[in-house]
Amino acid sequence: GLDSDFVSACQDDHEGNIWITQKEKLFRYNGYTLKSYPSPGDYRATSFNLDGQVWAEHLKGIQIFVDDHWELHEIKSESEITTRTPHIISLKKNQFYIHSLTEIIHYNAVTREHRIVKRIDETPLGRFNNIYTNYKDRIWIGGDNGIAEVKINHHLLGDTSKWIYHLFPPLEN
Repeated sequence: GLDSDFVSACQDDHEGNIWITQKEKLFRYNGYTLKSYPSPGDYRATSFNLDGQVWAEHLKGIQIFVDDHWELHEIKSESEITTRTPHIISLKKNQFYIHSLTEIIHYNAVTREHRIVKRIDETPLGRFNNIYTNYKDRIWIGGDNGIAEVKINHHLLGDTSKWIYHLFPPLEN
């Protein structure tokens, strides 16, 4: 079984496996057996690109699991890459979107280049907390003050992508 009762992240891959992240190990459950792998770091969530490769967020960027070890792809950001899940999404082969508390970042794993798509001061969302996708034509970005629905073209978030903000009303006492 698992090493402890605490699970920091859980995600399925395109083959139907469930990946479970704990502090010391990463587990793959195929419905019958549980296999352990080296942990990507303290409570790091995993994500999968279209080729089924396992990626995980890291305080300095993202990392890929290759040949039984983690290889870091460093990404410069104004703030640490967040540890909330999910925080890495892949809509196109070797193309990722990652969020820190202050930036939404596009990363190309082949060229190892990144660009900042949006900064915290360019939206009414406040700090960025989560990033999700429906894997078709939208990305959802959660912030302290609401969520943004972003329509994407050809699986890429660009300067012409339309951001629709859904801001939370003030809390009632």
